[in-house]
Amino acid sequence: MPYDSGMIFGGGTADDAGDIGVSLDNLGELDRVLASAAQRREAHLYELAYSLVRSLPEPSLGALSESYRETAQRLTASLCGSASELFPPRSLRDGVNPIGAPELLGIYDRVTLVRGLYGALGERGLAAVCPDGLLGAYISPTELVRVCYMQNGYSDLAAEFFTPYLCTAPDGFTRVYSGSPEQACGEVEQGSAQYCILPIEDLSEGRLSGAERLIRRYDLHIAMTVSLMPRGMVFALLRRSCCRIGSAGDGALSYELHSDESGIGTEQIIAAARMLGLPLSRADSHRTEYDSTRLLHSLRFGVPEGGERSAELLGLLLLLEKRDYAPVGFYRSAERDISGAM
Repeated sequence: MPYDSGMIFGGGTADDAGDIGVSLDNLGELDRVLASAAQRREAHLYELAYSLVRSLPEPSLGALSESYRETAQRLTASLCGSASELFPPRSLRDGVNPIGAPELLGIYDRVTLVRGLYGALGERGLAAVCPDGLLGAYISPTELVRVCYMQNGYSDLAAEFFTPYLCTAPDGFTRVYSGSPEQACGEVEQGSAQYCILPIEDLSEGRLSGAERLIRRYDLHIAMTVSLMPRGMVFALLRRSCCRIGSAGDGALSYELHSDESGIGTEQIIAAARMLGLPLSRADSHRTEYDSTRLLHSLRFGVPEGGERSAELLGLLLLLEKRDYAPVGFYRSAERDISGAM
């Protein structure tokens, strides 16, 4: 009932108390109906995912992406034409409010559909869709490794830290010293070195803009980082493709990506990651070099230990939503105390 300044308060009767109880019972029943509808919707989305995979002539990324995008667009259009009250309650609990943010409408369905596709494809199907893996290949130490960086005391300490993860040779990897960060990145781009080491972040000031530009310009991917404490300078080990280095105990896991506004938007990515249990740990925005009116967003999500599957699901979602998508890296961030080392 609308608020009425002339309403008389007090003097309630037993009938009023009974009406309150009936209203609460009705709301409880409605919650049960909505929860049941959400469960049925999820089951239908999984069934839809398996049907999509079975309908593919071959398990390729192109065929899967085309089928997925068409289906996702139809799902979103259907939701836009429905009452907002019918939106799955689970998505509301996960922080997606379609009433206040129309651009997030349908992200619950897309995440659920991708969960279903992941299961329907299985290991063989995922390998066909993404031969290099959704998070990159595992890297083991080898004998012959070339690493390029600008030589100074801090870079030498970072290189010393990375050595056992890369090389089995007694003398460590072959060090190629460069005259500039650009030259170090160029050595990797040209294949003269497998890795380069760059300072990418100051823990007190954030990501270094120059390093961010080099990562994008040379299309490099973070394999691992180390924070030299108490200095607070973060050095990254970079390479031409995504990879996975280290194991539990070697530092916290992160999943990092760049997002422009093509395909799925940045707010949708953050909402999807939250649904998958991947909290946002850093977000920066930069103007693109090719168009100063456009922004490129750098997003880093924390990955709980054992949460690789959630990161793979987010990667599969973005691979299907964005053409030519590749993550900046799925990597561990370690710390090294250099007190007394300099």
